[in-house]
Amino acid sequence: MLLSVIIPTFKRHETLGACLKHLSPEIQNVSPDLFEVIVTDDAPGDETRDFLVRNYPRALHHRGPQKGPAANRNSGAKSARGEWLVFLDDDCLPQPSFLSAYIEAIGKNPDCLVFEGCTLAERPRIRLDEEAPINDRGGYLWSCNFLIQRKLFLEMGGFCELYPYACMEDVDFREQLREKNIRFLFVPGASVVHPWRPLAPDSKYLKMLLTSHAIFFERYPLRGPSLYRTCKSILRVWAVGLLKEAPRLKFRGFWRYVARQSTLTRYQLLIWSESGRKQSGDPRL
Repeated sequence: MLLSVIIPTFKRHETLGACLKHLSPEIQNVSPDLFEVIVTDDAPGDETRDFLVRNYPRALHHRGPQKGPAANRNSGAKSARGEWLVFLDDDCLPQPSFLSAYIEAIGKNPDCLVFEGCTLAERPRIRLDEEAPINDRGGYLWSCNFLIQRKLFLEMGGFCELYPYACMEDVDFREQLREKNIRFLFVPGASVVHPWRPLAPDSKYLKMLLTSHAIFFERYPLRGPSLYRTCKSILRVWAVGLLKEAPRLKFRGFWRYVARQSTLTRYQLLIWSESGRKQSGDPRL
């Protein structure tokens, strides 16, 4: 077995089904003997397992530990039989060249142990209040689409399981690779399509960002944000959104966008403030 495709999921049968449909050997044009698909399920009960048995019997159901997405991916990876692990999100649609491009990259780059795929949006953006994790040039190593040698992944201990949400655990893993001077290559042909999703400006989203970044900056203090970088980021987001994107998109979703960016601005200032106090030894943290 060459590849094991690891797909973490939690009660999203519709998007999971579309993802699995695009992973069929016929669409991927790859021999079924070369890869397996492992759906690692973090939901209680047997609904996902039954869904797979009825509709996608080739996919292997794995019971996740119900400790968050990082732990769920790690658990699925431990059950994999492939020499290489492909991490893929359940709302992504692998394109026909997805697996073959990764297989070709492995053959052409025998000294490389990590590869990053391309993530594209399903269509041009039409509203301000929607987003998609577009990665068409590489450098991010987002967990929705990358390939790594299984031996290396297990030696590194997988994703850090301190992160309770789907936020920053892949950035943390990327930092671990950089600290070990392990390079990763971008493979444009290993592409997936990610749907647009509505912005989430609520307090739950803010809590997720604060919690995840607090964990990250505690593990990597030197990566803490400076006031200059924080203000530059805030100004850039507002300037691009209001001066460039809003007129082009005819102000569709304008107020929801303003609410979201106000939330993000508050979050960035809080992160800068808390990170600075922690680095200075402030006992209030």
